[in-house]
Amino acid sequence: MARRKRHSVDEKVNILALLYSGDSRRGLSLRYKIDKKDIRLWDIRFKTFGLSGLEPLKRCAIPEWYKQEVLEEYEKGGISMRQLAVEKNICLSTLQNWLRKRRRGQENGQGQDKPEASDN
Repeated sequence: MARRKRHSVDEKVNILALLYSGDSRRGLSLRYKIDKKDIRLWDIRFKTFGLSGLEPLKRCAIPEWYKQEVLEEYEKGGISMRQLAVEKNICLSTLQNWLRKRRRGQENGQGQDKPEASDN
């Protein structure tokens, strides 16, 4: 599997400037060999966070309680996973991985109350 190219903030700004001046996502996608979804995500992040939203996300340890809080918000409904990732400034793939692990844990019986052993 080929590794995706990382684009600098300047490249993202230039592509968004073209988008805002009337070029289509599809046309920009073909011209710069970038997935349309990436351009859409840059647009959302820029509108939400400004230039800092175009910076690469930094890896950090996220507390388990926060992961659970974010997943519960997603499972309540009313917001897409992509929107929630942008709102919480979390990589979409990270959020998808958390959800996948949570569902696997539930399938394997983890996270459920286990019957207590009797004293008899």
